Amino acid sequence: KGRSKRIFRDYIRMCFWFDVNHIWGVHFNYINSSNEDFVNPAVIVCNHQSMLDTAFLMAISSKIIIVANSHASNHLVTRKVFQWMDFYTIPDNESADIFHLSELIKEGYSIVVFPEGIRNEKSSILRFHKGAFYLAEKLHLDTVPIYLHGVNHVFPRNTLCTYSGKVTLEIGDRIKYGDKDYYGHDYKDCTRLMRNLYDKKFQLMKNQHETIEYYI
Repeated sequence: KGRSKRIFRDYIRMCFWFDVNHIWGVHFNYINSSNEDFVNPAVIVCNHQSMLDTAFLMAISSKIIIVANSHASNHLVTRKVFQWMDFYTIPDNESADIFHLSELIKEGYSIVVFPEGIRNEKSSILRFHKGAFYLAEKLHLDTVPIYLHGVNHVFPRNTLCTYSGKVTLEIGDRIKYGDKDYYGHDYKDCTRLMRNLYDKKFQLMKNQHETIEYYI
């Protein structure tokens, strides 16, 4: 069963990699300067812009489990994908099952969390919720930041088709568990420090990518 699941996940990853690189009129810019391979489990945090975010994340690794709130499963396609891939949905007004997630970690999976909690259709970073960093603290996991830019432009909210443009997915440097520069004294400090990191990084990405040519 485990081997079959790995083969299935690898196949799905390849399918999504092909798909995100062949969206008509969309250039996918993938940056992984740190050569992150997700061999060692981590909590992956990513800003949230569009329904397509999940597709881009699934394209880069077969060893991830995406955690989402119950609103994500309201969409039929999203719900089916989550079921097939054993992704984890947190019911409203409930907390994540730490034991269940720890078992997935033992199997070598990394946990993906969108700390903003909702899709942000604007080119900005919303307030971060503490859940991702609470998980990292409780499970003693490193944190890997992933930055998405442009997905909200090529597939805006409440649309049924994609627009031409450029999407950038950048994997940041792995932050070791307990690194005081980012973790501070506890997960609450980590939430604030990581939010500041994203705010600065996303502004740099906007300055780099949102040129005149970007909007033509």
